[in-house]
Amino acid sequence: MSRRSDEARRVQDSSLPHAWKLQSEESRRYIHHAVRESADLVRSSYGPTGLSRLIDTQDKQNRERLVITEDGAEVLNAIDQGNGFGHPVTALLVDGLEGLRKGLHDGTTRGLLLTEALVTAGVRLLDDGMSEASIVVGFGIAQSLTGHVLDELALPVDISEKRKLVAMSNTIMTSLEPTERIELAPLVVDAVEKIKGESDGWIDTDDIHVIAAPNAPAGVYDGMILTQPEVGDHSGSGVRVPIRDASIAIIDRPVKLEETASVVDEIRYVDPEARLRYLDERDTMVTNIVDNLVDMGIDLLVSTESLNQDIVHAIERRGICIRDKAKYPKEGIPRLAKATGATVVSDIRELHAGHLGRAKNIEQEIWGDEIWTYITGTPGAVVTVVIGGGTSRGAERQETAVANAIETLSVGIMDGQALPGAGAAAMAVATDLRTNAPQIPGREQVAVNAFADAMEVLPTTLAINAGYDPIDTVTALRRRHSADTPQPIGFDPTDGEVQDTITNGIIEPRRTLSRAIDAASTMALRLLMVDEIIHPGVDINKFQPVLERS
Repeated sequence: MSRRSDEARRVQDSSLPHAWKLQSEESRRYIHHAVRESADLVRSSYGPTGLSRLIDTQDKQNRERLVITEDGAEVLNAIDQGNGFGHPVTALLVDGLEGLRKGLHDGTTRGLLLTEALVTAGVRLLDDGMSEASIVVGFGIAQSLTGHVLDELALPVDISEKRKLVAMSNTIMTSLEPTERIELAPLVVDAVEKIKGESDGWIDTDDIHVIAAPNAPAGVYDGMILTQPEVGDHSGSGVRVPIRDASIAIIDRPVKLEETASVVDEIRYVDPEARLRYLDERDTMVTNIVDNLVDMGIDLLVSTESLNQDIVHAIERRGICIRDKAKYPKEGIPRLAKATGATVVSDIRELHAGHLGRAKNIEQEIWGDEIWTYITGTPGAVVTVVIGGGTSRGAERQETAVANAIETLSVGIMDGQALPGAGAAAMAVATDLRTNAPQIPGREQVAVNAFADAMEVLPTTLAINAGYDPIDTVTALRRRHSADTPQPIGFDPTDGEVQDTITNGIIEPRRTLSRAIDAASTMALRLLMVDEIIHPGVDINKFQPVLERS
């Protein structure tokens, strides 16, 4: 791999008219600055004592939205939903962490901090004259050595170990206050336990629905809770009185009364007799539909679309409750069908007894400005987690934390392994790398030591965010970590001392750290290998990126 002169140069390539370049040292500085600025977006939010971010962004309907969060993934998501990441390096970096953000739902901040630390270490090595090839090999060796350290530290995790699962859930939800985590962690575990597959152990988190409203009673319900605005374009009156041992039908198309024997798609009156014939046929159709529903013993009709007022009144007069316009969220109807055992039908006239589902209880409550229809005691493995915060923003914040914790905890249970948290695993990796580095010949030994230094950014950042001296913290952790056996010793942000994290119940799924290390190492090497940045037809000094969303 050839090395250009370290002198920063901006040249114009004759083969590319008006193409401008950043080369060698200058390109590294450009990349390093972008990575450092990206890490600064989430640095102070890391850990249980991290600070919040207030972001003016947009929701999925392009409406203005304020986001207050301590979660790194939520910070990046909010920026992405707003104006997006215009800087090319930042956009590349955020895309590289996509698996942590949307796959694991945890570890994004950790991955970003590690990436920045590795890029910083790599830039220093390049400035000191080390070749790119030596850095690639050294970082690769270090990354491969982390696996056996994590193997020794890992704890077995089983769905039956409720205390361990609650501790893991508590550790995952560091964006919440301690009292909130204590209250919500058991709900996360209960929800996951209820939907875990008996045969293959697979946990399908799509079968868990999380909703929140101020002052709503928190709990885990077997079944679905459908929500809709109290004021909207729905026609049905809902469930006015509780129903027990209910029969449920689900349709996903509007009822078209105009499609009678004589009139299809359009109503055309040729003479008064044609109009009367149409009305008679329309009334007959409504009567036949309602009679069929009553004969099947249906208690609740759920429709994704708003239903015609005439048929709504006719159905409700016969004692059948209607919950129409039930299309949001879009996963609601499939979940309801799985929970109740119902089959979704497009044409209400094709409904028969084999399409119906069952629920032990159906009732309706109003929380805030929403109507909640509780359809519980269902035979299918679908659960709804209800979160009740003190305010609407607090409820939304808890809802996001619980939803992410469910995803992350499920990964830990399926993997069957957990690691000590609070920076303990990162320190164990760093200690082991320094112990093994002297056995590595050549310059790659220096790169392995640099990788070890980068791992310590995690406990260092925890200490800084908690208001303690990072040098004292790292020194104390190094003293407690044995060079022979990895130790579960991490940082305690409450008093600034070191602690046995396993004894104190601070554990997390193994994959959150291992994937963060892998993603950071891969992304750092990818960025460090960039030796030339070309901006065709663009003056880099006047470069103004086009926003992804306006």
